[in-house]
This record gives sequence, structure tokens and C-alpha cells, in this order.
Amino acid sequence: MHVLYGDEQLNILLKYRSLLRRPLVATFHLPAWLTAERFEADHDRLMRGVDMAVAVSTSQVADLEKVFGPGRVVYVPHGIDTACFTPHDSTHRTGPVRLVSVGDNMRDWQSLHRVIDECNALKLEIELDLVTRQYNFAFLTGCDKVRFHSGISEAELVRIYRKADALLLPLTDATANNAVLEAMACGTPVITTDVGGIPDYVGREAGWLFPKGEVTSIVSLIQSICAYREVAASKRNAARRQALKFDWTRIRSQLADVYEAAIARRRTERPSGARSAVCD
Repeated sequence: MHVLYGDEQLNILLKYRSLLRRPLVATFHLPAWLTAERFEADHDRLMRGVDMAVAVSTSQVADLEKVFGPGRVVYVPHGIDTACFTPHDSTHRTGPVRLVSVGDNMRDWQSLHRVIDECNALKLEIELDLVTRQYNFAFLTGCDKVRFHSGISEAELVRIYRKADALLLPLTDATANNAVLEAMACGTPVITTDVGGIPDYVGREAGWLFPKGEVTSIVSLIQSICAYREVAASKRNAARRQALKFDWTRIRSQLADVYEAAIARRRTERPSGARSAVCD
């Protein structure tokens, strides 16, 4: 059995773990410090109940090993459907530089607000598409040149990514990030924060990584893109190539290896003479 969101879906399952006669794999998406806080009371049960834990960033591995023990944690990147999220045929762009920001989890709204304000103060020709839940719209109250989107279709999201010159995504923390993978798959380079697992996914060729809370350098980059569109356009092909490394077909084979490891561990650790849980 594979619990896709071990951060949230293990409590009841672990309580009745003895009734589940199968190996148990769980994927953890939150930064390790949040996972440790949530399951501190269940530490012993986690150790016994989970055969293999999957981290979606290398930044999680060491801390998760403190919970599950050596050999029980493996890094498997988050995947992306590169057949759905695809680039646009045309790369010729005119008009204002278009930026897109997507999602809400661990977003650095203060830095995003400051970046847009400073770009507007410099009278840069930019537009920002913000795709998030409606209650987050207030974080950019008073920002000019922002279009707000909520509850849109996947097709509309792809269209917005394709039209954007770059994804603008200041973060407070992260492991894997769907918006980063979706943007790169659409050939849209990424302007984001060098925190957590982001370096596992975004290379220098596919975007730009900045220190947490940085604003001035991001504004300078956007100013350069406004002056010379090729600054961003030159990274579009590399962004797509980077996303292809995380295509679900590749990730699926890595997960198959994890399942085999979980089965092997279960067989090795079951008491002598016990029936095989993986064969019942």
C-alpha cells in the first residue's frame, strides 16, 4: 500500500496497522520540520509501521531518517505530466513582460508584493497573472498590473504558463513544488527562492534562484528581461528539458524500485514462521 500524503493520512492507518497485511510505503511532501512536529507523538508507531518513506526532496532525507531510521528513507522526485503541460509553438513575444505566480502553500507574499511594487515604481512594462485561492488576493491589494485568477481549468492554467515570460515564485520554504514543474514543462523559466528542495528541481539553465526574502536582485532581473526579452527566452528550451527529467514515466520506475524494497524489507523483518504479508 502506498500512502501518497503521509504528512496527513497516516494517523488512523497506523492505529490499525496490524490489520493491514501488506508492506506500507508513505510519501512525505512537507518540509521535515513540519512532519516531525505533526507526528512526534506517533514516533514509535511510525518507526514500526512504515516500511519505506519517500521524500520528494533531498532536503528532507536526513531529518526523516531520524524518524524512520537509516535505510527506510529514499528520495524520489515529484513527477509532472509533460504530455499535458507543454510549450507553445511560438516563442516570439511582444508587449509587456508577462509574469505568472501560482499556488499558495509557503509562498512569500510579502516579497512578491514588494517586487511588484518596485517594478511599478520603476515604470517597468510588466503584467502579473496570480493564480491562487481567492482569500490570497488580499496579499497583493494595491498592486497595479495584477490579474487575479481562481478556480480556473487546467487548460486555462497551461495557457497562462505558455504566455508568461517567467514564473515569479518567492517562497518561504519548499520540498517539491507543482508550480515550478508545471511552468518548466510549459517552457517557462523560473524565478524563485533557493530554499529546501527547490535546487533539486531548478537548475541554473532553467531559471534563477535567489536567497530567501531577496527583492532587489529579482527586480533587477525583471528589469533586464524588460530591456532584453532574450534574457528569459534563452532559457525556455532548457526549462522544458529540465521538466522532462521529472516526467511521470521516469518517476514511476523509481517508485517500482521502492515497492520492491518495501516488499523485501517486510519479508526480512517478519517474525520467523509468520505467514508472508505480501502473499496473502
